[in-house]
Amino acid sequence: MSTLEKVQLLEERINKAIALIEKLKSENASLKDENELLQMHNDELKSYTTDYSKNNRLIEEGIISALSRLEQLEDLAGQKAQEDEAEQTFSFEESEDAGPEGDQGSAQTSYTAPEDEDEDTDTPLY
Repeated sequence: MSTLEKVQLLEERINKAIALIEKLKSENASLKDENELLQMHNDELKSYTTDYSKNNRLIEEGIISALSRLEQLEDLAGQKAQEDEAEQTFSFEESEDAGPEGDQGSAQTSYTAPEDEDEDTDTPLY
């Protein structure tokens, strides 16, 4: 092989190496772009998960708060029912103590009779 042939063979290898380097540079740039896109997408998904977690906590706190208020409302309703029951018991006992004659010095309570089918007005009983 002559020197000229060796130089031509070397030149051919150099040209193949340059073409391969250009192809690898292009592929590297493409992979960098894809990596950047995937990083942005990953950051977006992280943002969604953070927002989802925050919203979940807010919903959970709202449910806990609503349940607490409902429990307070039930407690108040139970207390009111007990108070009403106690008032009814007290009123019933008070009216039994007065008796039919009543006490002349105290104020008399008027009662109305249940409506009869024939009468349209209530008449007080004394």
